[in-house]
Amino acid sequence: MDRTDTAHRAWDTNWQTEAGRAGWTAPEADVAEWAGIARQRGAKVALDLGCGVGRHALMLAGLGFETHALDGSAVGIAHMQGEAAERGLAISAREGMMTELPYADGSFDYVLSFNVIYHGDHAIVAKAIAEIQRVLRPCGLYQGTML
Repeated sequence: MDRTDTAHRAWDTNWQTEAGRAGWTAPEADVAEWAGIARQRGAKVALDLGCGVGRHALMLAGLGFETHALDGSAVGIAHMQGEAAERGLAISAREGMMTELPYADGSFDYVLSFNVIYHGDHAIVAKAIAEIQRVLRPCGLYQGTML
């Protein structure tokens, strides 16, 4: 059986160089806008699912969210943790897969998954969506992208 949830391996290689991280360090404007709206509406706990090198997790922490970040790339997580330490930001980061989120049901007010959950076949995408639904609190906000 072919695996279709292996994109994190390519990203692990990509994140090792400054050139590979270029273009992935500034938060997207629409993410910043919706995260701000969520925060104004009382959202306190956020998950950046597929955080990469942390561009959105760092922004979320800067907005005052209790921020959690998960990615399959150990290199991306390490880079984000270094950036967070330099900026004095607290981010709880974990290496893991989008299909097996290591969080309790209803843990998050806001879940962001930018350019992440479409890295897989139908079964993987469906499992990732089910996991997002499981960890999102009732009336929570999910923001994601799909190709």
